[in-house]
Amino acid sequence: MTNFIAYNLPDNTQIETLSDQSIFIQNSVDEVKNTAIIGGVLAIMVLFIFLRNFNATVIIGIAIPISIIATFAPMKIFGVSLNIMSLGGLALGIGMLVDNSIVVLESIARCRDEGDKLIAATIRGVSEVGGAVFASTLTTIAVFFPIVFVEGVAGQIFGDMALTVVFSLLASLAVALFLIPMLSSRDINVFASKSQLSQVLKRNILYFKSEERYNDVLSRGEKSSRQEKILAGLKNLAMTPVYLLLKIIELIASLLFVFVKAIILLVLVLVAPIISLFFVFRKSGFSISTYISSFTKNPVFWKFRFVEQIWASLLVFESVHVFFESFAERRKKYKQGSVWQKIWQVFMMALPIFALIKFFIFFLLESIGKFLHIVFTSFAVVIKAVIILAKLIFTVPAVLIISLFNAGYGILERVYPGLLKKSLDNRLAVLGGVTVVFFICIFLIGPRIGSELIPEVHQGEFNLEVTLPVGTPVEKTDQRMIAIQNYINAQDGVAKVASVAGTDKTANTSSEEGEHTAKLTVTVTRERSVIDTEEELIADLRQEMAGFSGLTWKVSRPALFSFKTPVEVQIHGYNLQRLQSLSRELEETLKDVPGLFDIRSNIQRGNPEVQIIYNRALLSKYDLNIRNVASIVRNKIRGDVATEFKERDRRIDVLVQLREGDRESIANLRRIIVNPGDPRPIPLEAVASIRVNEGPSEIRRVDQQRTAIISANVSGRDLQSVSQDIYSILQNTQMPPDFSFELAGQNKEMATSLGSLQLALGLAIFLVYIVMASQFESLVHPLVIIFTIPLALVGVVLGLFALNIPVSIVVFLGGIMLAGIVVNNAIVLVDYINQLRERGMDKVKAIIEAGKARLRPILMTTLTTVLGLLPMAIGLGDGAEIRTPMAITVIFGLLVSTVLTLVVIPTVYSVVDRKE
Repeated sequence: MTNFIAYNLPDNTQIETLSDQSIFIQNSVDEVKNTAIIGGVLAIMVLFIFLRNFNATVIIGIAIPISIIATFAPMKIFGVSLNIMSLGGLALGIGMLVDNSIVVLESIARCRDEGDKLIAATIRGVSEVGGAVFASTLTTIAVFFPIVFVEGVAGQIFGDMALTVVFSLLASLAVALFLIPMLSSRDINVFASKSQLSQVLKRNILYFKSEERYNDVLSRGEKSSRQEKILAGLKNLAMTPVYLLLKIIELIASLLFVFVKAIILLVLVLVAPIISLFFVFRKSGFSISTYISSFTKNPVFWKFRFVEQIWASLLVFESVHVFFESFAERRKKYKQGSVWQKIWQVFMMALPIFALIKFFIFFLLESIGKFLHIVFTSFAVVIKAVIILAKLIFTVPAVLIISLFNAGYGILERVYPGLLKKSLDNRLAVLGGVTVVFFICIFLIGPRIGSELIPEVHQGEFNLEVTLPVGTPVEKTDQRMIAIQNYINAQDGVAKVASVAGTDKTANTSSEEGEHTAKLTVTVTRERSVIDTEEELIADLRQEMAGFSGLTWKVSRPALFSFKTPVEVQIHGYNLQRLQSLSRELEETLKDVPGLFDIRSNIQRGNPEVQIIYNRALLSKYDLNIRNVASIVRNKIRGDVATEFKERDRRIDVLVQLREGDRESIANLRRIIVNPGDPRPIPLEAVASIRVNEGPSEIRRVDQQRTAIISANVSGRDLQSVSQDIYSILQNTQMPPDFSFELAGQNKEMATSLGSLQLALGLAIFLVYIVMASQFESLVHPLVIIFTIPLALVGVVLGLFALNIPVSIVVFLGGIMLAGIVVNNAIVLVDYINQLRERGMDKVKAIIEAGKARLRPILMTTLTTVLGLLPMAIGLGDGAEIRTPMAITVIFGLLVSTVLTLVVIPTVYSVVDRKE
């Protein structure tokens, strides 16, 4: 767009973009995509470590892309665009998309281990966990329904995210209940053995000897020493690039052979009629067509058999064979036909022309296909070599990680049943200890965590708004800005500075703006962290600006969301002078509050004005009307339209006023006659006092009350603690009886949003309970599962306190989502306990057996969700300030809840359910 505009401008004119939020938006969207991809890869790696089965990992891994793709359709239907929040919903749920598939596949695998056949195991495995999977998905979806009732900014921002998570979870449920069982019921190993796949691959160009040799060494297990494995790895690591080079040479040679053979065949086809006539005249039995067909179908070029490794029929040109076959068929019909048929064959001699055209088209397409086949095979060979190299490099670390994991998990598997048995034997101690921890977190640690509306988002750009004394000409304002601009330009990390002195008075212009105001827009470089660069620049700028006298200023950022200033103190009162003095007094007092910056009052010094105060008694004495006198003074000073001058179709106002010399000073104003036409003239100074005073800069009303607003930014502290300090200052400030104050700004929005979010959380828990009650057909068992939510709250409080993250609407939304996630593990556990008890097992044994059977799927679903959120929790890239607190809330809550769920929930179950 800028290039299009610049094209029509003079040569010495340049256009440069000063501010471009699309850079931040694009970077944020890209970062969300990257976190989603990395999270998905980490989740799949966890699956492989747990399952140690490539086929099972691939089957479950398919759930992620299919669920995401299926999500886009309902997003389109409901008008949800791909933005930061909707993509954040996908990234947030990336680890949860495989949870249902994990539970289903693990159940099928357990049924197969118990001796069921493939199809029977699939049916029984799905039937055992299908209800629990359906209920757990519904609980997660149910927590997002109350978002509809959330008021304030939270409901506006997170609507898209909630819808996206709901759509993706519904898609993952369908995948887990239908696609995963279908794939699990196919025995890939039987197919591979019947077709002797390994033997086929050994004759293929994608076969690398280095891979097979290293696999042989690894397959020996403990028979091969660690030194042998390392030496074999290094040797094959060195040989793989050599094999790759040889295969590339073979591919190039094969392409050359295809080209040469194609040229030879074309020449033979063109000269075949001449050669055929030559042998006919010599009465020889040699058939050129038979020779060409034999040459065409030969897959080997001379003695080079490696071409067959690429494609068995790479050098076979079916188009030539079909061409000669059609002519042979025609000749056969001619010999066997009657006289009339031979006459007809002679008449149809023109048809071979069309056969020739068909041959050339077929031959061309066939040659292009062979060329593309070699190209794609080359890419495949390179990719395979890269995979083998990565395998050789990372096999040892991977084996080490898996060995450590197996050792750790083996210990956990052996220790957990005993731990569970002890907790069941000491139920009161376990429940009492958890209760104490819960109350410590809520009543001791929780109040120390601050709160804010939403984290500050750094976009790589900020504004410096400067105000000079009212009446300062724009030239002087611009001159003062040059010094500030030069200072900013000299700082490291500054990419661009743009300044605007003065303002155009329009309907949208603030009353505070004028020739005495200026605005500087600073864009920072992206060589390192935008957050660090921006904060350092603002800190240096605040320190420097403190040395400039006679001006007020504040730092602001481009509005990503329509929020008010973090801190707004509203003082209500009628007396403007007292309102102005109170606002200035508070402005100075608030400077002592730590973490409060850019403090500014909307009531600034007003414009100088001449005030005329009429003496009503004297006006009445001289029989004058105050309205008439005021109208006379106004008309003489400002002027009055006495008549209109007409010129053709134009009407020009005729303005009558005093001469410039008669109204240029206060003395002239005093001498204005207020009773023109009377025999005794009366000057204005006889009936009014005239003085020069300062008028108000603005009169702002809030709820029909005159109001002074003091605004400020917060940095380095949370909004709640700063608001508490400001509130204590306001309570200690002496105000007239008819004056009042209110703490508004983001603090008021935060109270509204958090209040409605608390209602949404309560409603979400209720909906989760209703879903579980309908699933279990019991009011007791859902109550047991609900205990996981307080356990998750312990983890959330500890995580926020440890990382110094204040509570915000982002954290609260993560907590609402957590309420639907943490119950899933307990649902699967309690559901299996009930199944075992229905089969006749006693309560304690059923609890222990269910805990052992569900330990692996619970840990798998937890770790996939946690690692899926880990890239988001790390908080890299633009816009991470919004995503990180939510991810951290879910991760800490889910980890602590899972650990406690494995012990506490079975204990609560044994206490609540009295049936043996």
